[in-house]
Amino acid sequence: EIGTMQPVSEIARVAKEKGVIFHSDAVQTAGRIPVDVRELEVKGKAAEMAAEKMAERYNHIQALGRYLINRVQQEIPHAYISGHHQERLPGHASFVLPGVDGTSLLTLLNEAGIAASGSSACSSNSFAESHVLKATGLRQDFLNSALRLSLGKDNTFREVDRTVEILAELITRQRLLSMLGT
Repeated sequence: EIGTMQPVSEIARVAKEKGVIFHSDAVQTAGRIPVDVRELEVKGKAAEMAAEKMAERYNHIQALGRYLINRVQQEIPHAYISGHHQERLPGHASFVLPGVDGTSLLTLLNEAGIAASGSSACSSNSFAESHVLKATGLRQDFLNSALRLSLGKDNTFREVDRTVEILAELITRQRLLSMLGT
């Protein structure tokens, strides 16, 4: 949800040793980062197919993700990245935006044609606060200001620029209205 990568191989090994069934929803990793399915003791033709063009996709998506994070942090005051700053999935950006109502922001972004969520992809249709962010110890007043953006192989730098421009405008407007008490 927040993009931090976990040592899945090690967790799978420990779980197997303890006789525990282990499941990892690694949908965000396939074709984006190196995943040795033999090491994880899983099977799947999809993993083999994704690996064929992974390096090219990885480089493109990683560059887009870094560009997005840098642009947001340069253009939007008090935009804080959630999750680890370096050890993160390529193309995944999760922010906390103090002073912003996440529900309203998501609605406005959707109206502008920008897909975003405030929590995990599994609960992207829900406006509930993120239990993952809550577990990290994030302040209660920040939980409702979470924003999650994911990029893929077909996204472009031009789309990232457009997204950041619209996002900056919406956040500035929302923070100004909040200060005015409306």
